[in-house]
Amino acid sequence: MGIKGDNYDRYYVRMREMDESVYMMRQLAQMLPEGPINVDDRRCSFPDKALVYTEIESLINHFKLVMDGPVVPAGDVYWPTSHPTAS
Repeated sequence: MGIKGDNYDRYYVRMREMDESVYMMRQLAQMLPEGPINVDDRRCSFPDKALVYTEIESLINHFKLVMDGPVVPAGDVYWPTSHPTAS
């Protein structure tokens, strides 16, 4: 992109990379099916918030996922990259 190799060229290349990333994310978002996307396995998926407030099993499941994290099979690796806050 840049031809001089100065700070502006590095900045410009980084801005173009971010533009391309946004473009790719928009393409991927269009490919997602409609509706909620979640795993049906309660060992690695939070229950609906309404159920957490009304069912003791859901509350326990939510608590275990927050405190212990998901149970990973032997030989696999789980590495969290972000920690969203509960709302």
